[in-house]
Amino acid sequence: MISGCNTDFETIHNCVAYAGCLTQNPEKKAEQLIKLIEQGDIDQTLKFFTSSSIRHFTNRNITSTLSKKHNVIKQKGGIKYFSKKRILMGKEFVKLKYSIDYNDGSWSGNYLDLYRKDGEWKADFSPTSFD
Repeated sequence: MISGCNTDFETIHNCVAYAGCLTQNPEKKAEQLIKLIEQGDIDQTLKFFTSSSIRHFTNRNITSTLSKKHNVIKQKGGIKYFSKKRILMGKEFVKLKYSIDYNDGSWSGNYLDLYRKDGEWKADFSPTSFD
């Protein structure tokens, strides 16, 4: 039982609320997105983008950009460290500044916009987001 909770209902409620916070964290979503790109799992990666991004840029353009980023990560020996910081936040929007340290000693950084759509954080695709 969670400390300070007196009933099973409180325990269940607190656990569900805590789990919901973990899954709705935009920083965690961004980290999962970058890990999927590193792994080359483009099909799963596409699920992290807003539907308007996919319609606007077409699936093929996004796939090409993500494949290129995967190849860059692979050429640099993979990701050693991924850091991210909120620089702007609203109720349904977060702008993250992120940095990737590669295993070859190089690094890159950029910005990523995430929007809450139907309770889930989705990335807004921009070809320059992954330069």
